[in-house]
Parts: sequence; C-alpha cells; structure tokens
Amino acid sequence: MLPEVRLVKVTRDDIKRIAEWLRDEEVNASWYGTNEQGEPLHIGYSPERITDASDSEWDQVFDDAERRIFSVVTADGQHVGEGQVVIETPLREAELFILIGRKDLWYRGFGTAGLVHLLDMAFYTHNLHRAWVDVPEYNLPAI
Repeated sequence: MLPEVRLVKVTRDDIKRIAEWLRDEEVNASWYGTNEQGEPLHIGYSPERITDASDSEWDQVFDDAERRIFSVVTADGQHVGEGQVVIETPLREAELFILIGRKDLWYRGFGTAGLVHLLDMAFYTHNLHRAWVDVPEYNLPAI
C-alpha cells in the first residue's frame, strides 16, 4: 500500500528545502545532476534564484498553466518533494517529473504515490491522452 501524499501549492520555504536537497550529491544525481560549475540542475526554474524573486517573477513560474509545479507533502503536512506536469496542449500530452528529496523516505513509495496524483491530474483534470516520465537509466529505484 502506498503512503498518503498530497500535491499542494509551492511555498518559498519549500523551494529553500529543494535547493538544500539538491546540494546533496546523491539527490541531485537521481534528479538532473550538476552543470559544468558543479551547480545542481533543476527543471523549469533555478531553486537558488527563485527564492529571492519578486512576486511577479514567482507567479510567472508557479502559476504557469502549462507547467504545473507542486510540493509533495505527507498526510501530516511534511514537505518531502516536488512534482511537475508539463503540458503540451496542442498534442494533449504531458511530461511528468517527481523528486523525493527526503532520502530517509526513499524506497517507501512516496515517489510512486506522488506520481499517481500527477497521472490523475494529467488524465482526469486536464483530459490529456498521453503522459510520460523520463527516468535516467542509472536511477534504477525509479523504474
């Protein structure tokens, strides 16, 4: 049985935690790794930069109808990760992203539970026809 999680609106404190998680080599290796300067990569925005963004810059990233970004929280409200649905409206499809940054919760179904919510959103909320997740071959637990 999967743990209970919810997808909720992202807060600046959530982004600070994501930036902290991504500074961990093991976490960023399971996500997108680092650039040539050794800075953690992230899809859709830079956690290090967006925490200090103006409200309008923040809204541009987190209120985008074609890139829905959520915090993944446990039943008791603990922030454990992030999920994204990137929608290609003309094709009625989406790419899904899930990151569980809390390493103490890896291998316990939190990523799968979050992904189920993202799939429900893609198919039932947005009425899309196709959704996929791109998993690096070295991230075997995610497959």
